[in-house]
Amino acid sequence: MKLLQRSRPAKPLPPFDGSQGFPVRNLIALAELRMEAEPGYYRTSARKIAYLTSSFTGRAGLWVSNQYRESLGADPIFKAYEEFKRMLLCYFDSSDTKLGQVIHCKQEGCVDEYAERWSRAIADLEDDVRRQSEILVFFTDQQGKLRRSVVQKQSLQIDANLRYWRLWWVYGLDPEIQAAVLANFHRLRFFEDVVMRAITLEQQLTSGAPTLVEKKQRRTTARMSDLVSWVAVRLDRAPSARKKGDSFVAIEDLPDTPAERKGSRRRSKRKIDDTALTVHPTRKPSEVVPLLHTETRFAPRSNSSYTTLV
Repeated sequence: MKLLQRSRPAKPLPPFDGSQGFPVRNLIALAELRMEAEPGYYRTSARKIAYLTSSFTGRAGLWVSNQYRESLGADPIFKAYEEFKRMLLCYFDSSDTKLGQVIHCKQEGCVDEYAERWSRAIADLEDDVRRQSEILVFFTDQQGKLRRSVVQKQSLQIDANLRYWRLWWVYGLDPEIQAAVLANFHRLRFFEDVVMRAITLEQQLTSGAPTLVEKKQRRTTARMSDLVSWVAVRLDRAPSARKKGDSFVAIEDLPDTPAERKGSRRRSKRKIDDTALTVHPTRKPSEVVPLLHTETRFAPRSNSSYTTLV
C-alpha cells in the first residue's frame, strides 16, 4: 500500500534586504527550488508569494509592504506569482539603470557624501524620464499621408520627504547609524532632518562621544550602581532598632511574639553615630550625605521589618 506524503512548508529562506550582496535572482532560484520539493503545499500563487516575501527585510520589506498597503492587496502582482516575480526583478535587478542607481545607492563613505550621491541619482533619474517623456508617433491620415504627433508621458518625481523614501535612504546607512536613526525616526519629519541626525550620530561615533542610546544605557547603569551602593551601606550599618536621638536602619527577620521581639531588640541594639555617612541614591557614589534618622516598622502578618525615613 502506497503511503501519501503529507505536504509541508519549505525551510525558511535567508534574509533578503534588496542589496546586491545577495542578488534577487539567487533568492528566487533558491525559493523555487525549495517550493518544487513541496508541490502539494505550494499550489497557489498566494502561498508562493507569501513564502518568497517571508524573508524580506530592510528595503525589500519596505517595498513589498508599501505595494500591498497602497493597493490593499488588489494589485495584480499579488494575484499571480509570475507577475510578482517579474516586478521584483524589475525593481531590484536593475543596477545598471538610472532607477537601479537610486534603488541600490548605499553609504560607502561619510553620511554627507551618501546623501549628496543619492539626491544626484534621483535628479538624474527624473531628467532621464523627462527626456523620454515626449514620444514621436508616426501615423497615416485618411488621405494616406504620413503624419507625426507628440505624445506626452507622465513625468516621474521622487519626493525625498515622503516617509517611504526617507526610510529607503535610512536603510542604506551603516548598520550602527541606521539603528540609532530608526530609534528616533518618528520625530524626523523631513529628509533634511534625517540627514542631519545621521551626520550628528556619525560625528559622535567618530569622536568617540556616546550616542543617545549609549547615554541612556549609561544613566541606567549608573543609577543601578548607586542604588546597590546605597543599599549596601545601609545593610552594613544596620542595627536592630532605633534609640531616640540616634540614627538607625533596621532590616532583619524578627520573632513572632511581642515579648520575643522586645528581647531581640534589647540584645541586638547597637548605636550609630549621628555623623555616619551614606550614599544618596541619586548622586555619584563619591558624594555622601549625613544618614537621616530612620524608624523601624513592622509589616502586618509578616516576620520582617522595613525602614522609613523620619
